[in-house]
Amino acid sequence: ATMQIPFTFTPPSMTQHSAELAISVLKPNLTWTYQITGVAEAPADSTLHSFTVQARESLQTYYLLNLAGLDAGPPGRLGDQLSCHLDVPQQHQAIVSKCFEISIENSPEPDQRP
Repeated sequence: ATMQIPFTFTPPSMTQHSAELAISVLKPNLTWTYQITGVAEAPADSTLHSFTVQARESLQTYYLLNLAGLDAGPPGRLGDQLSCHLDVPQQHQAIVSKCFEISIENSPEPDQRP
């Protein structure tokens, strides 16, 4: 038999949540247990971060990115937990890896930004 069990997942923050779902019937005395995991995902940011630079010249800049829904807690707490990478089609990875360097850094004061 198949049964649909509706439920709602409304995470308060951008973290993974786990629960155990138990479905029971009295006669016969049976219980089915399922581990469920909910992963919160942020809405896509439609902001376009574009730049222009002359060939063979270098550009160093900072983009302030809004990480919607992320509970940062005390300052500096997430520094070692965040990571970033460029999502590039396979056929362009070699050239992009030679041209780009990207990392997560603390945002400098506005007068210290390149």
